[in-house]
Amino acid sequence: MSGGRFGGAPHDPTAATLAHRFLGTADADLGRHDEAIGHLRQATALFRDLDNTHPHAARAAWESALEVYRAQDGDDDVERVRRRLAGLGG
Repeated sequence: MSGGRFGGAPHDPTAATLAHRFLGTADADLGRHDEAIGHLRQATALFRDLDNTHPHAARAAWESALEVYRAQDGDDDVERVRRRLAGLGG
């Protein structure tokens, strides 16, 4: 799944972002942290482009990433995501 595209479907940045977020969350719940981080990194990269138009969705993706990093004791990553969430406000 490269470039945020799924199954050759037309590229919809919002749908691709949400799909990566949900896949990342599911992988994290299953204990597949490496896969979760890959999906959540793609989701957050796409959300950066959508931050201005979809702030609630962006917050949800960053919160999902925070949960995965906490589960892995990734202190540096946790702090980085906390700062990003603080920057989103709300």
